[in-house]
Amino acid sequence: QTSIPLTIPMQNLDRAPEVIPSPTLTLPLRGRVGVNRPNPPRNKMLNPPSTTPNPIPPRPPIYRDLALIQLAALAFLLDQFTKYLVREFLRLYESVPPDGFFRITHTFNTGSIFGIFQGQNTVFILVSFIGIAVLILLSRSRRFPPALLRLSLGLQLGGAFGNLLDRIRLGHVTDWVDIGPWPVFNIADACIVTGLIILAYLFIISETRRPADAPSAYDYCPICDGEMRPLPSRHGPPNAWRCAICGVRERIIPDDNAL
Repeated sequence: QTSIPLTIPMQNLDRAPEVIPSPTLTLPLRGRVGVNRPNPPRNKMLNPPSTTPNPIPPRPPIYRDLALIQLAALAFLLDQFTKYLVREFLRLYESVPPDGFFRITHTFNTGSIFGIFQGQNTVFILVSFIGIAVLILLSRSRRFPPALLRLSLGLQLGGAFGNLLDRIRLGHVTDWVDIGPWPVFNIADACIVTGLIILAYLFIISETRRPADAPSAYDYCPICDGEMRPLPSRHGPPNAWRCAICGVRERIIPDDNAL
């Protein structure tokens, strides 16, 4: 065997060694070569969920309030069905029974509720349209109307449409409920009066719930139109309120420097 001498060059110790950069190897990702993609964060807490509160939903239109629409439709259909039976089976001004405190009497009315303002059928057609528009606007005035308000509006809308259809089709309103000395009326009249009583009760209750010496505050929430209810206070009248719907709070801070 022959030996081959191997000479290894020695580096110059007087100079710093040269740094040779290592070659960069690009690996294919998902079938595409040369695409550098950032890796997803391993810690999910790097992207925390948004703490922004959910936006307040828009006020739903009245035709999407199924409970109110069903109540109005029930009052309307019941009123029209009973009027149809009275017109079909009773002659005009006929009563069943002939005497008694409660009777079914077939009569008609060209005026307002309970027979007042007779002979004003055209005027009351216009008044009916205006009243229906006012009821719809009243329903739209609250983002979340309470149950009693929806009950009141449903009864009034059903009764108003029932009498309005009679005025347009027949030129008068059919009445048949005869109770003692009370003027003869129908189910539509009863629904309208009951709805008005409930509406008046709601307005009276909303005024009496607020103490007389309580500071002034929002009657309705500025965020969702909900009812602002007073919070209990340890000293004197309440000075803070909380919305019954969205929970927003309002507080009156007294100004010590005020005169």
